[in-house]
Amino acid sequence: MKVLYLSISLGNLSLNQGIYTNLAVEFKNQGHNVYAIAPQRGDDRRDTFLAEENGISIIRVNTNAFSGVSMIKKGLAYQKMIFQFYHNIRKYFWDIHFDLIISTSLPLELPYVVHLIKGHFKCPFYLLQYDYLWQSAVNLGLYSRNSLPCLYYRNLERIAYKTADYIGVPTKGNIDFITKFYPKFQSRIRLLPMFLNPIKFTESEYSFRKEEGLEDKFLVVYGGSVGLAQKIDYLLTLASSCIDIKDICFLIIGKGQFWEKIKKEVTERGLTNIRFVSFMPQDKYLKLLSECDVGMVILNEKLASPNFPSKTVSYFNLGIPILASIDYVTDYGRFLEETNTGLWSYSGDNDKLKSNLVELYSSSERREEMHNNSLQFYASYMKPEHAYSRIMEQIQK
Repeated sequence: MKVLYLSISLGNLSLNQGIYTNLAVEFKNQGHNVYAIAPQRGDDRRDTFLAEENGISIIRVNTNAFSGVSMIKKGLAYQKMIFQFYHNIRKYFWDIHFDLIISTSLPLELPYVVHLIKGHFKCPFYLLQYDYLWQSAVNLGLYSRNSLPCLYYRNLERIAYKTADYIGVPTKGNIDFITKFYPKFQSRIRLLPMFLNPIKFTESEYSFRKEEGLEDKFLVVYGGSVGLAQKIDYLLTLASSCIDIKDICFLIIGKGQFWEKIKKEVTERGLTNIRFVSFMPQDKYLKLLSECDVGMVILNEKLASPNFPSKTVSYFNLGIPILASIDYVTDYGRFLEETNTGLWSYSGDNDKLKSNLVELYSSSERREEMHNNSLQFYASYMKPEHAYSRIMEQIQK
């Protein structure tokens, strides 16, 4: 089978890191011919070129920057990307008879590219629907429901679902959410849990705990973006309420639009139980993660879509119990309860968030139970081979 794969989140395929990269490589490993198109990575850009990475033919497009720029520049870069992707697919892949097209849902301009090319290739389109845009953007106050940006993205979303033959989502709550807005597309929606390659460490004596003098601490980690969708203020409030529990140390790893603001606030509030760690090489980050006792998930209570944070798969991969502070729309809390892999509360309920943390801190038996459940669930449902098998089963019915 020949597969065309579109994503803006494909790192070097030879390194095979990240969920979308893992899936592309899994299709290749299963004997299929995979062709991909994605932006070039890093600052060393050159003209668009065709390359081979890990046995996959990939067009590396010289797009404008998507990160570290204003929302207006990002939006314009995405719009320009439509024509760049379309033009280069015509240039390099137009004569290939594809049997399946796979695309991520973010940005929504990617499924629109598929809309433009699907009539030519005449093959099924599988949409990986793990992100929602306009619903939460409206609730977060980025723009109004009847504004031009909202109408633009609602139209792209409608085109994406209309173009897709299959829409893969991570939980049942996502099925219900899409059906609420687009009932006529319900028959196209399929359950596709998030996935990630097993985490393996290279031989190294590196230990974050040892390096930072935290051998005896109870480490609570938050890793990822520090932006509007993540209400990191709740972590600061939690840290403040736990300041007298000397064993507990909070780690914030990542970057984002509020990174410096949060660091300044931590200093001003004297929260000595919080450590900041800038982004580090992937192997070091995962090793650090494996040394933590609890992994945090924090979602802004204003979010209006059923988010399933991708960091969950890394936590499960390593057997790390989850402490979640979530919005009122997501079914993430129900997922944690059903799998018995973490504790949750609604964002803003700081007392419940603290009591959940104290429960995990106080019971090594409870953490061990969640550790084992996480590992078992990951091994049964969250490997790229599971996603591959589900997709193949779904498109062959």
